Amino acid sequence: MKEIDIAILDNDFIEKCQKITLGNSCLLERFFETSIKKAVCHEAILKECAQGKSDSPEYLFLLKMIKMGKIQIKADVDLIDDDSQESIRYYLFTYSKSISIFYPHNRIILNAFQQVFSHMESLKTRPQVFFELQSIENQITNHFGEFKTCILISYILEYSHKKVFYFCSDDKGAHSKITSMYGDLVRSLKPYSVIVYCYNKNFLTNEEAILAMKNTEMIGTIKYRERTGKIIYCTAEVFLNHLFHTSLGCSVFGDAQLIQKPRSSQGPC
Repeated sequence: MKEIDIAILDNDFIEKCQKITLGNSCLLERFFETSIKKAVCHEAILKECAQGKSDSPEYLFLLKMIKMGKIQIKADVDLIDDDSQESIRYYLFTYSKSISIFYPHNRIILNAFQQVFSHMESLKTRPQVFFELQSIENQITNHFGEFKTCILISYILEYSHKKVFYFCSDDKGAHSKITSMYGDLVRSLKPYSVIVYCYNKNFLTNEEAILAMKNTEMIGTIKYRERTGKIIYCTAEVFLNHLFHTSLGCSVFGDAQLIQKPRSSQGPC
């Protein structure tokens, strides 16, 4: 796995990595200790983390990481450079593409955006743009954070050429949508892949990697892809054994994820 220039964080990624404890720290802290140059998330993700649990350890930890400068928060206003028509047009174009990816069959949202887009030339300032778009966002009831993250990624790609990006999420649907829009420009990283990434960068010992796996709050089967392209399903113990003995010909586990499979269908690894 290449060095990470920019890690773009999703809500579930932050929450799950924070819950995987390693003594006095957590997996997310270890992740930030590696050679990541920047971690970013949209303010919509911050709001999702705060919903109904603003005093939770997870949310307070996120605020701590922001205060320490480990995570940068980007608001909508940060994604439009100025009030020029060119900047507004580019933002609305990206907004439109993101809507088509996340809500392709929601006629209410699609029609609301068409109404805004039809008088785009009359929108002269960023406050006007956000005011008009609010009528659309009032109709969005799911995947709002991922939708905003999709727009954020477009902005970052525009100004950060030849960088290595990772969209950090445990949401399979969000990964699929982001990939369909940006292809190989943005790689995927799931929480359980972080254990492998930190281990390979010597920020986790064998014992800590095992502890991290044991401290995940789900029990299931690890899915990963070999260098040959073959998909493998196995237990966490076997997965880690492969990791510790790379001579077995396993990949870097960039797409390793924890899944639930019926016990009867779990074949040997």
